[in-house]
Amino acid sequence: APWEGAEDVGQAHFPEPRDININMMPFIMGQKDSIPEIYQHYWPLIGQCAVPKEQHGKVCFLTIQEGQVA
Repeated sequence: APWEGAEDVGQAHFPEPRDININMMPFIMGQKDSIPEIYQHYWPLIGQCAVPKEQHGKVCFLTIQEGQVA
């Protein structure tokens, strides 16, 4: 596990890039439909985040910045 008390969720798999660049888009944790459909292909990756259950139903912020890494 990455830190004490955290669950190891395995290797992260990123979707193919689509030139998306959004910054701090609000969504409701645990509610896939609160994210616009065009970005929902990131939902499995969000699901791998170690977010406590008590945070589900709260507003969170999503940033996606796709680009080439040198």
